[in-house]
Amino acid sequence: MYKNFAEMKRANEAIGHHWFDADAMRFFSSKLQHPIYRTSGGAYFVSSEQRDHDEPRLFSVRFCDHRGSVDTIGHFQQYSTKAQAVDAIIALIAA
Repeated sequence: MYKNFAEMKRANEAIGHHWFDADAMRFFSSKLQHPIYRTSGGAYFVSSEQRDHDEPRLFSVRFCDHRGSVDTIGHFQQYSTKAQAVDAIIALIAA
């Protein structure tokens, strides 16, 4: 479905959402983690956020559906490492 974050961003903007907007990303100190994990209905990806500069950066699993809507899978900042979040995505895809 999606080949990269740019395609997800365009789809998200097309439905009037602002998940990938620079201001939103800056507000949450969000970073997009490569790669994306494509499925027939969209793509999973990992984002990381840092609430305050003195707190650790934590990781979330996200899914961008075929319309461009982005949802958190599990809990926001559920994972301490990117590897844990990737393992969760691999388990979701395998299920």
